[in-house]
Order: sequence, then C-alpha cells, then structure tokens
Amino acid sequence: MALADAQIERYSRLVLLRGVGGRGQEALLSVGARLQASGPALLTAAAYLGAAGTPIEGPALALGEGDAGFLVRASELGQKAAPVLRAALEQLNADATRAPVRAGSLVALPDGCLGARPLVAVGRRGGRWVLWAANAEACAACLASAVEGAEAPGEGAEAIQAGALAALLFQRLVLGLGPSLSGMGMAADGRMEVLDVPECPHPRPVPASVLAEAVRHLEGCAPEEGCGVVLEGPRGMRWVPLRNAYGTWKEHDAEAFPRSPRTAFLFEPTEWLKLLREADAASERVAFIVHAHPEGPAAFSAEDRARAAPGGLPLFPDVGYLVVALREGLAEKAVQVRWQAGAFREWPLFLPS
Repeated sequence: MALADAQIERYSRLVLLRGVGGRGQEALLSVGARLQASGPALLTAAAYLGAAGTPIEGPALALGEGDAGFLVRASELGQKAAPVLRAALEQLNADATRAPVRAGSLVALPDGCLGARPLVAVGRRGGRWVLWAANAEACAACLASAVEGAEAPGEGAEAIQAGALAALLFQRLVLGLGPSLSGMGMAADGRMEVLDVPECPHPRPVPASVLAEAVRHLEGCAPEEGCGVVLEGPRGMRWVPLRNAYGTWKEHDAEAFPRSPRTAFLFEPTEWLKLLREADAASERVAFIVHAHPEGPAAFSAEDRARAAPGGLPLFPDVGYLVVALREGLAEKAVQVRWQAGAFREWPLFLPS
C-alpha cells in the first residue's frame, strides 16, 4: 500500500528512522496484531502498535480488573474486549482499525497459541518477565522449547514496561530487523537482558506443494542438473525455477568451466540478480537453493560444499540447500542442507508421493 500525504505527515518520525522509511511504515500499516488475551502488558503493546498504525484485533474474552489502562476505562471492565478496543483505537488512530493484509500474534504465556507469525509471547519465569519474538522463519520446535515453563504475565508498572518492549519487538519482526527467534528478559528493577537462543538443530519445513513443483521441474530438466530457488515472504514459500547456464558459459570458456550441465549447475548472473531485486521489492528472501543430482547421490557433494563455502566461509549462511537425486529421470531421494556450527549439516527430506 502507498502512504497517503496525511499518513506521511502522521508517521513522519517513524518514516525518518533508519531501518523504517516509507516501505517500513507501509509494512507496519499492513501487518496486524491479534491479541490472544488481554492484561496490561498486551493492552499496552496494542496501544503503542496502534499509535504507529498497526491494525489491532482484540480478543473476544471479557475485560478483567487488571485491564484498565491505556485503551480501557474502568467502567468498561466486564465487557467484551474486541468492541471496546475497536472503539478506543478509532479515537487513538483510525489506521489501527483497518483490515490487515496479514496478521501476527501477541500472546500471553503459558496458554497462548504459538501460531500466526510475527509473534511476540509475554510471560514470567524465575521471578522476571520474559518475552520471545518469532518471525515466519523461526523453528516451531525451538520456539516451543524457549517458552516452556513460563508463567502468566503479571500486572503493575512492570507490565507496562513489558508491553512497550513487546510492541518494539513486534515492529522489529515486521520490519525484518534482528534474528528469526529472539528473547528478552526483564528484572523487577527494569533491567533488561538478551536471552540466549541456542542454534536450531532442526531442519526447516518445506511445504509439500512447493517441493512437488521443484521436483517436477528437476525431473523435466533431466539428464541435466535442474536448478532453482525457494523464496519466502509474507505469503509463505514459493518455487522459482531458474535456467542452468553452465553449458552456455562452458561454450565461452571451457577451461574455466571444465564440467558439464549433467554434473554441475550455474545460475545465469543477470537472471539471478534480477530475481534477487524482484524478491527484495516483494519483501521476499531466498530460503533454499535447489538443484538435482541426475544419477547421483542425495548428498551435498564436495564440489557443492566448495562452491557454497569457498575457503570455509559460507556465501549465504542463512540460506538452505535442497538436493534431489534422480534415477532414470525420476526423483528418488532428497536432502536438506544447512550451515550450522561451522559446517554443513544434512537431513533426509521426504519427497511428495
């Protein structure tokens, strides 16, 4: 969505911030936040987010005593939260009542659903507040492990500070700033610290429909190595086939390209750059680089490793690789490969039937 003149004026302080700009403010206006509970922490987060234009969807449950504050008057306690919040947001900022393009979640632990992303979960553990932030790329198993043992958030001044922090974490997720999974701890005296997030040991899930499209393309390219990428953005993952240009480059310089397109692949540089620019404009990123091994093993070969990490340093440390082995032109096995702890690690990948 393009910003109207009135919106540019209203959000000028955010638009001028490095890391936000016009495109970032458009994202803040497009990605909503669903409150899965009330309570002073989540309602404070909703107030801050709503003021910045983020669409807010309130929970259906009734407002309780601890919910009076920024968006709720004491006289409204006991009423359904959603209509009360909508009325308050209309007075605060009408943009916050718009229908979002997509919506994430503000969750109160321990019972909140860890579903829609971007997600910020708030709770307490070990006498301090804990907040976890996860985008669409964050591993669901790692997130579930991180929030394990958390108790319900409390009330008071600490809840207000936690809510303000939750709003900031949600905005960072929407803007694509920071890691896919992060945690913050807040002590009773207000001091904050970054929580340790262990490196994810799990493979990333790939939608079966996306994998099926990739397999069809790779089989259609046999006996040469087919290739392409899986992009990930606001609408999830999608398959993008690319041409194996290795044979073309070999014709120009056989010495520099001694192999054949049956045993090697190469993205055409101009096509690759064009795709990256289009992906960036659509707020997408490369999740996986994909290629086939016709009549070869389902493994990241020594040549694959050398090209992906020349000199032992990965070119794309946050990008995974999918390798599909073909037998007589049909997919037989596949693996997912990711850079972890200074090396490439492989997991078997189940092919769609």
